[in-house]
Amino acid sequence: MNYIGKSKISKLSPKPNIHYPLLRLPQSSVDTIGEMASIYETEHEGNRAFLIVLDEDYCNKRVIQKNYTTNLEKRVSELETLIKEISGKIKSKEVKINPEIEINDTPDQIRTGVAGSKVLHD
Repeated sequence: MNYIGKSKISKLSPKPNIHYPLLRLPQSSVDTIGEMASIYETEHEGNRAFLIVLDEDYCNKRVIQKNYTTNLEKRVSELETLIKEISGKIKSKEVKINPEIEINDTPDQIRTGVAGSKVLHD
C-alpha cells in the first residue's frame, strides 16, 4: 500500500435532506474519472479506513434502481393497452372523419385544410 495524498472529506448536498460524503483523489489519479469502484470499510492501524477497488468489468454489470422495474413494467403495460385500443379502432374503422369538413376529391385540387375554414377547397 502506497500513500498518495491527503484530502478533507467534504459534504455534497444534492437536495436539502440528502447528504453524501465527498472525497477528492489527487490529480495524479485523473485516469480513474468515470470508472466504477467498490468501496469497503475496514480498519488500518486502529483507525477507520476505506478501501477503494476499481472494478475492471463494471461495464458488464447492470445497476437497477429500486422500484425501477415495477415502474417500467407498469409503463410498458399501459403503452401496450393503448396500442391495442388504437389498433382495434383502426381495424374496426371507428376512426371517423369530421363531418363538417368537405373533401372534393379531384386531381386538380390539393387536399390541405385551411386554418379557420370548414371546407378544404371551393
